[in-house]
Amino acid sequence: MTTSKQRLQKGFSLFEVLIAMLVAALGIGALMNIHTQNLRQVHDNAALKHGQLLLDNMVHRVQHSADNGTLDADKNSIKQAIEQQATDAGLRTPIATLMERNGGQLLQLQWDAHDTDDAVVRKLCNSAESNRHCLALWIAP
Repeated sequence: MTTSKQRLQKGFSLFEVLIAMLVAALGIGALMNIHTQNLRQVHDNAALKHGQLLLDNMVHRVQHSADNGTLDADKNSIKQAIEQQATDAGLRTPIATLMERNGGQLLQLQWDAHDTDDAVVRKLCNSAESNRHCLALWIAP
């Protein structure tokens, strides 16, 4: 014969269910945080890819203008076109720089990073701010 005490202990109490829900909610919250960080990193990697492609485009434009002898006249239009393309590609507040160095051309492209800890700055980017990605290429004379 079963006693009333044994009958009451079948199943879970409300307190146990609340604790289980709290643990599950904390786990789901941690997963959401990890997912958000992953999405930022994927976006930053895509932005770096776009930035590198735009920098390659800028190199070809500079070389074409140099071959035609119109580089000095075309510098501003090249910078504006690259900045517009960078904006269209989703890079935040891009700045394209084209300057002479050691007889060649130094090309830089900078844009805002999501997180200052994740900003990528390449070797030739001396003037990059800490919260900006910076890619640079040097075209030999």
